Amino acid sequence: MVQASASNGMRANIYVQPKDGGALQTYAVQFLEEAPKIDHLSLQVEQADGLKEDQTVQLTVLAHYQDGTQAVLQADKVAFSTKGEGEVAVRKGTLELHKPGNVTLKAEYDGAEGQVELAIQANTEKKVVQAVRPVHVVTDLHQEPNLPTTVTVEYDKGFPKVHRVTWQAVEKEKLERYHTFEVVGKVEGIEQEARAKVSVEGIVAVEEVSVTTPLAEAPHLPESVRTYHSNGQVSSAKVTWDAISPSKYQKEGVFTVTGQVEGSQLPTKLHVRVSSKTEMEPIFRTNGQVQNCHWPLLRTLIQVTLVSYVNDKVISYNDQPANRWTNWNRQDEASVGVLFGDSGIMTKRAVDNLNVAFHEDHGVGAPKSYVIEYYVGKDRTDCA
Repeated sequence: MVQASASNGMRANIYVQPKDGGALQTYAVQFLEEAPKIDHLSLQVEQADGLKEDQTVQLTVLAHYQDGTQAVLQADKVAFSTKGEGEVAVRKGTLELHKPGNVTLKAEYDGAEGQVELAIQANTEKKVVQAVRPVHVVTDLHQEPNLPTTVTVEYDKGFPKVHRVTWQAVEKEKLERYHTFEVVGKVEGIEQEARAKVSVEGIVAVEEVSVTTPLAEAPHLPESVRTYHSNGQVSSAKVTWDAISPSKYQKEGVFTVTGQVEGSQLPTKLHVRVSSKTEMEPIFRTNGQVQNCHWPLLRTLIQVTLVSYVNDKVISYNDQPANRWTNWNRQDEASVGVLFGDSGIMTKRAVDNLNVAFHEDHGVGAPKSYVIEYYVGKDRTDCA
């Protein structure tokens, strides 16, 4: 037998001679070297015997491998945790000593662990309070604000400290309207007061939407509607709609469905128009929907592609994506347009430019000529 070694590429040969005098048999065994794993970690802290609050000292984490070798690990790759009355923080390979007391600093990396016991002495140097960091919380109508139990105090030297705080009671009258007010708190251990800005915010209005559905076909129910908040923000929220009786869309006309908006007590409404001419008179919406209106400028037959592609904020000049409207109906004239609205109400908009692009392929071609028109008349009488 020839043993495996670095000189022969960790390959062992085994020779077997049969007792009956047969041919010599040779067997080769290839060994693969595996990188040594980390056995444990050790932590080295600069000036470990004289640590004092508000100091920053060097921290080194060593990985001890199974083969006896060592390597320094990057601190940002190591997970740290602490236990004890003292408080420390690891930042970019340094150890910040925030609070006096005994503390155990534990490190974990690649399944290996290590820890070090530290004793931090109090910093008796006189320090002057510079500021108490402000607090800002948001609450809803009639909802008691969730104020923090501690605040952060900044000093002229050393690290900021966390102090307990006792807040004044909040008057119920201040929670009955949307506004911002201030709450004062007593900070433990210092004379300066803490101040919290409380904002009472919530949904003040919700969007009402409109859809058109073909006769005898259930309407599409939007999953969400826009919500308008007291702070001026506009967002969206999911809606749970009331059940619709099939009899509602078995005849032409208009009916209303009520929905409950998630996160608000305010209801919304869906205005549904049932029409046998829906395909001939689609209602396109942008910035809202126009309720129950028939508009000649949109009068065209839609097949395969959607008229909403005309202005869906996606501009594409090829088939990836093919966001364009195609009029497959072969006729001399066709038209398409955009109605501007907000929350179901026709709204005037200022438009200073318009881009129109045409697509040609084996099935359709660009028009010989086209006309751009805009409507500035009064409200239509056939809008409900």
